[in-house]
Amino acid sequence: MIARDVVECIQRDEACELPYSRVVFVGLNALTKSEEALLEELQKQGIADFYWDCGTMSAAEDGVNRVMDKDNRASHFIRDYIRRFPSELDLPPEEPNEPEITLMALPSRIGQAKQVHELLQRMADGRAQMDEEEALRTAIVLPDEQLLIPVLNAIPHTVPHINITLGYPLTGTPVATLMESVLALQKSLRTADDGRVECYHREVTAILNHRYIRQADAGAVTPLLRDITARNRIYIPAADLAQTDLLRLIFRRVSSVGELSRYLIDLLKGLNGIFPDRNEDPDAEPVGMDALEREFTYHYYTTLTRMNDLVDASGITMTVDTYTRLLTRLLETVAIPFRGEPLSGLQIMGVLETRVLDFDRLIILSVNEGVFPSRGAAPSFIPYTLRRGFGLPTFEHRDSVWAYHFYRMIARARHVTLLYDTRTDGFRTTGEVSRFVHQLRYHYEVKPHEQTPTFAIASSRAPALRIEKTGEVLRSLEAFLGEGGPALSASTINNYIDCPLRFCLSTVMGLQEEEEVTESVEHRLFGSILHRVMEDIYRPMRGATVTKAWLGSVMADREAVKQKIAQAFAELFFHDKDDVRPLTGQNLLTAEMIEKYVIQILRYDQRMAPAFIYVDSELRITATFPL
Repeated sequence: MIARDVVECIQRDEACELPYSRVVFVGLNALTKSEEALLEELQKQGIADFYWDCGTMSAAEDGVNRVMDKDNRASHFIRDYIRRFPSELDLPPEEPNEPEITLMALPSRIGQAKQVHELLQRMADGRAQMDEEEALRTAIVLPDEQLLIPVLNAIPHTVPHINITLGYPLTGTPVATLMESVLALQKSLRTADDGRVECYHREVTAILNHRYIRQADAGAVTPLLRDITARNRIYIPAADLAQTDLLRLIFRRVSSVGELSRYLIDLLKGLNGIFPDRNEDPDAEPVGMDALEREFTYHYYTTLTRMNDLVDASGITMTVDTYTRLLTRLLETVAIPFRGEPLSGLQIMGVLETRVLDFDRLIILSVNEGVFPSRGAAPSFIPYTLRRGFGLPTFEHRDSVWAYHFYRMIARARHVTLLYDTRTDGFRTTGEVSRFVHQLRYHYEVKPHEQTPTFAIASSRAPALRIEKTGEVLRSLEAFLGEGGPALSASTINNYIDCPLRFCLSTVMGLQEEEEVTESVEHRLFGSILHRVMEDIYRPMRGATVTKAWLGSVMADREAVKQKIAQAFAELFFHDKDDVRPLTGQNLLTAEMIEKYVIQILRYDQRMAPAFIYVDSELRITATFPL
């Protein structure tokens, strides 16, 4: 829009008031119509020169001209106005270059980063450090920016310096993960019958397990997580979670866009000093985060404040859900730039950052269809037919730009290593190599050296887990042989036959599997609750004759039956016999099913009465049995 306004202003006034007598454009690429019109106007006035890289082209480099179609404004524009750089300066022609291309297939995204370690180690060739000039002439290209952190962790010590020249997506940072969980928490909040605000356990555990929260309030987080699991708390009152200042900031309800924006900003500031207010004190040093995480948090804060300024300036009234969606869309476009020394060390960069740069060695990761080139339409409300009809860029134009970047990147390299992920994961990951590899192989007849790296897997002998039958262990075992001590059931005997170690750990030492929050009643627990309800109903009749009249009175008092079911749920499902709560959702349906079973059992018993005396139920019988 700005370029169009400038062009229309120049065309009206037939002049361009610039503070320069000459303007030189180097490396034109992917021009829009407005930019093309602007350059044409400057060229007509005789104040603009255009330089394009048109040296002697190899077969791979020649592919640029074939792939770049008429939609590429840069190639269209330079056909008429180009000044060939080598001929202008009488430079000697370049020697034709055919890069040595190696194609590596690995069944893992992270495996590609691990392979980078091996490739760089080979380049060092046994030396303690890679040569500075050699490192500078080597580049690792990441079409998938999410691999930046794994690649950085995989760089060997033989590399003297590293220069990062790409933007890391803000959505992949720890602070974005925390804020995503917080926004999901606000969506899942509910109001109980007594008016209390309750939080869903999945969002609560995700927030409490986040390392920022654990770092800030470790003393409060661990007991809360243990209590949620022990008591099987599916919905937790916000008041029970608000035990520290930071947790009080998080676990509360917001009902408007203004409240939500202040809520998020207060949360960023309230991470126990992790994030300083740079507006008030630009030199403040936060405590508890390294420099990288400080940068992540600062960029999230600036994106959030910019979003709030735009909302306030527009004066548009929107719902919290709309605000959340817009914020998510905005965050997806933000990349955090890294600063470094561009003329020193190994270069790690994105695809766009390789423009007009030449390297001797290239290591390109994620050469998968859908990643390089990327899949999906451009984020626009204008449909494809209108874009095509009015000459706006379409996905064909985008694909041609990606093709240009690829062929331009490898044109002068001596060694090119392409790595791709062979895994298939539905429609998201097909495991298919990029179309550019097929073009090299079949269209330009450049045969890459294909390799399938194998990793040396050394299976070390597992240490023997052995428990000696001495001391306390022996005394615990002997207790099973005496009268009145712990008894063996059929299942524990089977455990011993299958695995004596498992019998020792579970039965003798009392170790149990880690408990998790379960939202539904499993079959075994269903039977336990039913048995407990029947036991509670018959307890007053222990040792007495059961009559039809008594059974009829029990069936008539449905509220008492419901109360016993709720009590059994509290004890066996929520693991807190004093916390008898109203049942909702699927648990309410399960309770109604148990009630039908109870009534059916009582009706069956009523047909037998008064022919039986109730002795006892759920009675544990211990006897000596010779084996």
